Amino acid sequence: MKKGIVVIVVVVLAILAYNYISRGGGANISPDEEKLAQLTDDFSRVRAELRQANSGAAYGDADISNEINDAYREIDRIESSLKRLKGRLTSESAKAKAEKLQQDIEAFRNSL
Repeated sequence: MKKGIVVIVVVVLAILAYNYISRGGGANISPDEEKLAQLTDDFSRVRAELRQANSGAAYGDADISNEINDAYREIDRIESSLKRLKGRLTSESAKAKAEKLQQDIEAFRNSL
């Protein structure tokens, strides 16, 4: 019982440490960089949802066209927000991350 609790605590601490480090390790980041991180997370989520919806369609699941259309609209929103955000970014690392996200979006659109 105690070992199980210790394992759970260690896993939770590892997840928290990963999130802390992946978000900049406590460094002061600008609101624009936070927005960029959120857009990146949003795109990853939508991409996964769209792939899941497409695989469901391949197996003859119920009509999922609304889900697919919603995902496309969300990708459009992310791309539009990214374009507005790119002009405000000041750090080179943030600009590089924004460019990578833009390339990922374009590559994903081309793969559809």
